Amino acid sequence: MRRLLTRAAAFAGTMTLVLGAAVAASAQGDTAAPGDTAAATQPSGGPGAVNVVPAGAWSDQNGNLAQLHGVGILKDGGTYYAFGEDKVAGGTYTAVACYSSTDLVSWTRHADALGRQADGDLGPDRVVERPKVIRNPRTGQYVMYMHIDSSNYGDARVGVATSSTPCGPYAYRGSFRPLGQISRDLGLFQDTDGSAYLLSEDRANGLRVDRLSDDYLSVDSAVAVLPDMEAPAMVKVDGTYYLFGSQLTGWNTNDNAYATATSLSGPWSAWKPFTPAGSHTFNSQTSYVLPVTGRHGTTFVYIGDRWYPSHLYDSAPVWLPLSIKDGTASLSWQRAWSLDLADGTWQPQHTYSTYEADSDGTASGGAGIVTCAACTGGTGIGGIGLGGGAASYTYDDTDAALHYTGAWTHASGQSWSDADYNRTESYSTTAGDSVETSFTGTAVRWIGPKNTNGGIAQVYLDGTQVATVDTYAATDKQFQQVLYSASALTAGQHTLKIVVTGQKNAASTAATVVVDAVDVPDPGKPVPTGALEVDHVTVKEPGDYTVEIGYANPDAGNRYAYLSANGGTPVRIAFPTTGGTGTVATAVARIHLMPGSNGNQLRLTNPDGPAPVIDTLAVPQPAS
Repeated sequence: MRRLLTRAAAFAGTMTLVLGAAVAASAQGDTAAPGDTAAATQPSGGPGAVNVVPAGAWSDQNGNLAQLHGVGILKDGGTYYAFGEDKVAGGTYTAVACYSSTDLVSWTRHADALGRQADGDLGPDRVVERPKVIRNPRTGQYVMYMHIDSSNYGDARVGVATSSTPCGPYAYRGSFRPLGQISRDLGLFQDTDGSAYLLSEDRANGLRVDRLSDDYLSVDSAVAVLPDMEAPAMVKVDGTYYLFGSQLTGWNTNDNAYATATSLSGPWSAWKPFTPAGSHTFNSQTSYVLPVTGRHGTTFVYIGDRWYPSHLYDSAPVWLPLSIKDGTASLSWQRAWSLDLADGTWQPQHTYSTYEADSDGTASGGAGIVTCAACTGGTGIGGIGLGGGAASYTYDDTDAALHYTGAWTHASGQSWSDADYNRTESYSTTAGDSVETSFTGTAVRWIGPKNTNGGIAQVYLDGTQVATVDTYAATDKQFQQVLYSASALTAGQHTLKIVVTGQKNAASTAATVVVDAVDVPDPGKPVPTGALEVDHVTVKEPGDYTVEIGYANPDAGNRYAYLSANGGTPVRIAFPTTGGTGTVATAVARIHLMPGSNGNQLRLTNPDGPAPVIDTLAVPQPAS
């Protein structure tokens, strides 16, 4: 275990924006992709350059995860508009979300481009996927196509909507089967002459390329049919069409492939992979290919989805520079890379200044070292955020004020108790075992962990049963949870009693009930807010840098934290679940840093609730 500095500290401020989180991808190759675009000369964070971390799940201006799943992107003037599946409801339809950005990394969410309706194609329990938008130069209308389906995927239709503005709202015009054929995954392609084409996965016949009518609202004619693939995307480079797609393997990833032709009607080449064999397209599926053209070239950005079927809301976008030249496309893994939008060029980010939270950080407000299996050295910093690591509770589980009856076990110094308050806990699985304490005050809290072996307890206050508490958690052990709380009690003496029932829900592996502490809050004393500071974070040049935050989030849902640099405006960041502390993920935030001998001070906290366990902070920079 590494040495950790602690000191009292306070946090104040309000939060605004920016990038989110996702499980870190394995480093399959770490070299720049060869291609027809020169490496940018701007340093990381330099003028015109933005830093991209593949599989980072971007957050919007409010610090919520951007719902850019199955995304389509439209550039209109100097603004990029992104249309994605809002996966709040999982696999069924919530909305088509619309975001705007001028730099491709800082996204502002607008009102839904297409909302859910009471019934019909856009009603509850329907499937709406892969929204794509193009502007018709003849009519001036923005036209959206999307896959429309029933929950059993039996409808297999194309939906169309239109708007006079990029983000809408869009008017839904209905759905159809193009030329009478079924259609599932789809894409749109607009050629240089203004003609537009629907790319449609027709399970019975293959991947279709169909020409749209002049107003883009219907399909005019079949142009080509290729051997079947899904998730299609197309670009045209130097007179050659490149069609990308995915094999049909459900949620499981595969080696995606591409085909080429000098005419949309063909002949088309055979499908061939564009990533290393067995890479499974770096654990992603094609969604879109975005050309970014500047003064000195064009960078083609591969945009894929890394699907998490059990929590689709958190599925991460994988953005990588795609090399396209002379009829060949190839994609290489980059842990991080820099895109210069003004130049249209990119460069890899291979140099990192890395800081370990438990050795290079300073914890305060009750934050401290906790066990984290996947963290560097097996430990990280927990207790960050509001109530995330209370400086003290009124009674530890071993305090004489707590009276135990039955076969309780009192544990300390165990690896599985390291993150308990004072690293101790008391537990029992025997029905009828109880713990009781008397207290004077107007509020009380039972503090304990939730775990995969958690059981059910009954809680009594002044002799009356007031709650039944299930301490089961689907993921790894979640320490120092408020399992029961009561407030606004009559001033005076009260009695709290916790009784083990010996019962559990069907998912739990045991009926274990744990007491970590009992707290009698002082209404005049604020709940502590844990924080982590990392000093002397160095960069070569001033600019906006991507800070990578290694973390573990054992909760089933997202946690949040706020990052500030040098006392500046904090940035709110979303941290999706990692399913426990056996997996470390990477959250990314874009923040302004300055060079100098003293470096920068980064601060993490969360005045709204608990933050995740923090492992490392790193700043990618270009090689010298």
